[in-house]
This record gives sequence, structure tokens and C-alpha cells, in this order.
Amino acid sequence: MMQEPKILILYGPPGAGKDTQAKRLSNKIGAQIVSSSKLIEEKIFNPQLQNDPIIQREKMMYEKGELCTPKWVTQIINEKIKELAEKKESLIFTGSPRTLYE
Repeated sequence: MMQEPKILILYGPPGAGKDTQAKRLSNKIGAQIVSSSKLIEEKIFNPQLQNDPIIQREKMMYEKGELCTPKWVTQIINEKIKELAEKKESLIFTGSPRTLYE
């Protein structure tokens, strides 16, 4: 019998050990770790996307230390969720949601 995929969200302040716990849980239950900061970095530092005005805006905000636009962050997280849902994989979120919108 196949086990249903699970979704876990780890909350906590910077340095609390969210990534450490996510790695441990991932090893134990075989879940994929979804880190909003890594997804953001993959997009804003992708050389193929550097001319996109949305990427330029988000990169500027990121480099200033500001939170990226919640709608945009939600969009890239949803893309990743859909990708992993098609594979029926369990997920562990770290670093998101940061705002009520997300």
C-alpha cells in the first residue's frame, strides 16, 4: 500500500535549526525539502532570466535585504509544489510562508 504524501512546514527565527531538522526529517521520511530562499535564488541568479523585468525587480529587492514580493514568491513556490505533487512526493517547507499572503 502506497503512503499518502505529506506536507510539513517548519517555522522559526533565523538560526533556529529549521534546515537541520528538515534534513533529518527528509532522511527519515524521504520528503523533498522546499526552501523558499533557495527557490528565490535559483530564479534571480539564473542567467537566462536576467532580462526579465520581474526578475530584475525581485533581485533588486533581494539584494537590498527586503522581502521579495509575496505574490511572486507564492507563484514560484506553487510551481515547485505542482512539480513535486505530480511525482507524489512528500514536502518539507523551510523559510516560507513569511507573510500572510504566502
